[in-house]
Amino acid sequence: AVQYDVQPRTELFANPVIARDWPDPTIWECDGTYYSVATGLKTLMTSDDMVTWTDTGRSPITEEARAELFGRSGNIWAPCVTRIGGKWVLYVSIYVTDDNCRIAVLDSPSPDGPFEWQGILIDGVPDFGIENAIDPFTLVDNGRVWHFFGSLEDGIHLVELTADGLKVKDGARPVHVAGVRHPAH
Repeated sequence: AVQYDVQPRTELFANPVIARDWPDPTIWECDGTYYSVATGLKTLMTSDDMVTWTDTGRSPITEEARAELFGRSGNIWAPCVTRIGGKWVLYVSIYVTDDNCRIAVLDSPSPDGPFEWQGILIDGVPDFGIENAIDPFTLVDNGRVWHFFGSLEDGIHLVELTADGLKVKDGARPVHVAGVRHPAH
C-alpha cells in the first residue's frame, strides 16, 4: 500500500476563493502560473498560489471567437483547457436546448490566450444522436487525446480526438461510459 506523509496546512484563506460569479471554472497551470476562466468566458484570472486571484481584465478569447460563440447562443458554459502538444486548447459548451448542444474548440500558442476559434468539435444530435452534449473534459494519455462530454440528460460519452485535439478522429464514435441514456436511445 502507498503511504502518504500528509502535513496539516496552516495557512488561512477565505472562501469563496474567487468571490464573484464564477460558475463552472476550469484551472490550468504553466510555469508556476495558474489560469482560470468560467462560464461566459468574460475574463481571464491568474494566480501564483490558487488562493489569491487577479482579474487580468482581458478576454480569454479573440473578438472573432466571441462573435462565433455568442452568435450561436448566449449560453456558453463549462470551459475546459488542456495542453496538447505545443498549444493550449479550450473546449466550451454551446447550449441552446437539450437537443441543440455543441462543443466548440479554440486554441492558443500561449496559456493566457487569446484563444482563437477553430470550429465546432461536436454537434450532439446531428453528429451522434446525443442530447445535451455539454460539459467537455479532455485529457492526453500516451499521445492519444480523449474527450468526455455529456450530462444527466443523456449520459456521459467518450470519443477519441485527432492528435491536435481539434477534431473527432476519423471513424471514431462516442462510447457511452456513465449515466443513463435518454429513453429514445
